[in-house]
Amino acid sequence: MATPWLSIAIFAPLVGALIASLVKDRKKSRWVALIASLVPLGIGAWVLTGFPGLEEYVLMESHAWAPALGITYTLALDGLSAPLFALTALLVTLSITFSWEEDHRASTFFAMLLLLDTSVLGVFAALDLFVFYIFWEFVLIPMFFLVAIWGGDQRRYAAIKFFVYTFLASLVMLLAFMAIYFATGAQTFNFLELAELTPLLSKDLQILIFLGLFVGFAVKMPVVPVHTWLPWAHVQAPTAGSVLLAGVLLKMGAYGLIRFAFGGFPFAAAQLVPFM
Repeated sequence: MATPWLSIAIFAPLVGALIASLVKDRKKSRWVALIASLVPLGIGAWVLTGFPGLEEYVLMESHAWAPALGITYTLALDGLSAPLFALTALLVTLSITFSWEEDHRASTFFAMLLLLDTSVLGVFAALDLFVFYIFWEFVLIPMFFLVAIWGGDQRRYAAIKFFVYTFLASLVMLLAFMAIYFATGAQTFNFLELAELTPLLSKDLQILIFLGLFVGFAVKMPVVPVHTWLPWAHVQAPTAGSVLLAGVLLKMGAYGLIRFAFGGFPFAAAQLVPFM
């Protein structure tokens, strides 16, 4: 059995977050966070040394999760996701390092950074739409608390605005995912299989689903006119949160658009180029 390197990289920070949250000593919690963050950083750097081509998947893991629903735990990296995966790991490690002297609820602070690490890494590695959506939504939780607890004077308003905007957009994206699932009749959420069937859908339906995906990803990018949450979040977030917001969270939207919207619906993408 092959070593599940991607799962190790994704869930090592989660384990670190649990340990850091239980350690009340600030010095110990920050060391736990740093050590946990080095695991995905090392694996991400290792992947980049043999940089895959855009269509070549590496470190693939695929296991049945809920067979009756067609949900599979499928992870892999390619030339699109590998650099973003490594960038996420690098910026989290750097964020922990330059937040070394954080003393306000330090154990929880470092745990939130590690939870953000796990969720964003999962977004860039997941190839099952259901698993992708779980990681995508989980990103909201640590980022919300980073802004709401360690942010500036208007941190609560900024955190709520960030949460509402991105959560509502995610629901539209979920509806588009469900439309893909039912319209193709494939009984699977595995995008590698769905991408072969989506071009067979009616052209009108392809455009409609593409628009749903576009809304979900455009808010996260964000594009005008759904961008107004971003200045608030950036200004009010703590330094580490702002770095991760600019460095990786905004790239999630563009990644999802390229991977799932463009990758699954090239006809609709071509038709909507003037609009975009």
